[in-house]
Amino acid sequence: RLVNEIDDEYFILMAEDFYFVEKIDTDFLEDIMLLKFDRTSLQSKLDGYENTSEFFASSNTGYKIYKLQNTEQYLCSLEASIWRRAFMREYIGWNRVQDGTDRDIEVHMSDLARADNPIVLVPEKRVVNYEDALRGGQSRIKFEDSRMYILKQGGDGADIWVDSGIDI
Repeated sequence: RLVNEIDDEYFILMAEDFYFVEKIDTDFLEDIMLLKFDRTSLQSKLDGYENTSEFFASSNTGYKIYKLQNTEQYLCSLEASIWRRAFMREYIGWNRVQDGTDRDIEVHMSDLARADNPIVLVPEKRVVNYEDALRGGQSRIKFEDSRMYILKQGGDGADIWVDSGIDI
């Protein structure tokens, strides 16, 4: 239902437990928005995709952008991404995606989308850097005294709370 309420052709989808850890590269984001695609990952960088995917375009800011091969398992990952509204509506519609874990939904959406040979892009550079506020049911952020703290692994392997430098 929510997707039907969006008027724009493209929108950014991020899960409610993500938070930004750096400033968004808006110049690169604007370059990507000039391309025609179905979904573009905002967090992923290549991670080997440059070896299995085809070069798609270079951005005006000089970064390479690749098109995932249709055989990649997660064409429709729920990671932070820019989605073409009509594409998401087609493959995440209530009548198309079965209940299950996020992974089940991602795989099912990807399987359905393959028939239409979607244009799913992965840039060589991350557009948005974000973290999960929850991981394995454990909260990774907290707010105290008008400051945000992030749970990080310390040098001895134990988790420690680190001041993010963000005032709230």
